[in-house]
Amino acid sequence: NGEYYQTAEGFDPDHQGRRRYPAERIADNIYGWLTNNPADVILLHIGTNQLSADPAQVERILNEIDRFDPNIIVVLAKITNWTPYNPTVTEFNTNVETMALARITNGDQIVMVDMENGAGFHYEIQPTGDMWDQVHPYATGYTKMAAVWLNALDDLLPICTAGVNILSQPPTTATVGQGYTYDVQASGFPLPTYTLLASPDGMTIDSATGIITWLPTAPGSFSVTVEAANNIGADSQSFTITTVEESNAPVLTSTPVTQGAVNQPYHYDVEATGAPAPTYALTAAPPGMTIDAATGLIAWTPTMIGNFAVTLEATNSNGSDSQSFTLTIVEVAACTTNQIAYWPLDEPSGSTLFTDLIGNHQGSCTGASCPTATGGQVAGAFAFDGGDGIAVPTAPALTWGSNDSFSLELLVNTTQSCVGNKVFLGKYKSSGNKASWWLGCEASGKALFSLRDSGGAGVELTSLAPINDGQWHHL
Repeated sequence: NGEYYQTAEGFDPDHQGRRRYPAERIADNIYGWLTNNPADVILLHIGTNQLSADPAQVERILNEIDRFDPNIIVVLAKITNWTPYNPTVTEFNTNVETMALARITNGDQIVMVDMENGAGFHYEIQPTGDMWDQVHPYATGYTKMAAVWLNALDDLLPICTAGVNILSQPPTTATVGQGYTYDVQASGFPLPTYTLLASPDGMTIDSATGIITWLPTAPGSFSVTVEAANNIGADSQSFTITTVEESNAPVLTSTPVTQGAVNQPYHYDVEATGAPAPTYALTAAPPGMTIDAATGLIAWTPTMIGNFAVTLEATNSNGSDSQSFTLTIVEVAACTTNQIAYWPLDEPSGSTLFTDLIGNHQGSCTGASCPTATGGQVAGAFAFDGGDGIAVPTAPALTWGSNDSFSLELLVNTTQSCVGNKVFLGKYKSSGNKASWWLGCEASGKALFSLRDSGGAGVELTSLAPINDGQWHHL
């Protein structure tokens, strides 16, 4: 029914509490105390140190209070018991309550509270209980008593209302990609609710707590107005948040392609983190090698075999990172005679079209994504994750009859499980008969060549040893 502000527990000297005063001494002096310090409410917990069931002295105190002002409200306690249990205390409390109820019937302003059984006391001496000694409470006991007093006062004191005043100051800077939080604090009763009157996209506020949250997605300046309001009034606060890009030095994350072939295009797509986005440069490289400063794509067509030192650098306003490696260029054997298709698979990352250098049978991505460029045994290669692939349209040159001879050749490096069979290169009928051929690996990891006719009959050849050992194999 009300709002209270409190500090940490401690001794408050501004009171008329009289510890260890017997009831008769309180009765003798309370009229004078009230004359010097008039009261609207009196909290009375009396009789702790007296082993008597007679409430006469308590009634005498009440008479003195009424003599000074019959409108004073007395919150009268059934006092705490002892440890061990003392039945005289319980009898005293019963007699006090009987006396008080009779006075209430006659119009006396008395409110009864139960400290003996209603405060949740653990009647053992500390540290296991709430008692300091046999008679007096420990700090934990006084805390429980305070809660009982407060509950009674809550029903007696008037409800105070107050307008709203925003007290907190907002943080006015934020970083793109990092969460922004502002805990708006406002005074007022009833407690205010919070609303955003103006805000950037995506910003929210908890109407009960006033906590603003936001994830900036771009640099700039953004205006915000927040309002706190109750049924008495409202207060608003306007401010501007300036967002900046995340600031990090570059870190190179890609693995270099360290092999290539004479007269074959070489590519290495350098990747790095960092904000602002880094630029790329070659600080050591063979003649003719270039790097795209914005994308980091290295390109070169070597004209001789050998080992070539390469050093590249990624730089932004916060720092730089470098990477050095040795690029080995080898001679490529001449293509097989009567070759009808050759897919070198040395396109850069992000490619969706894969070139056939012999027969112009271009391949394209299948599956949810395209394979990723990586280093190969000769020049570049692509890494497949089992969900992606390359499809080549049907063509007469790739359609062989029952009397045709053909050869398949590829370089493969895998560590994937081959359970369920993995197809590296193959052709299937999309409908109708079951004619097919494919080269891949079978459940034990060995290379497998499968050839089937239209009825499903055929032959399978396997290698002597597994090939999913992380080494390059020429099939």
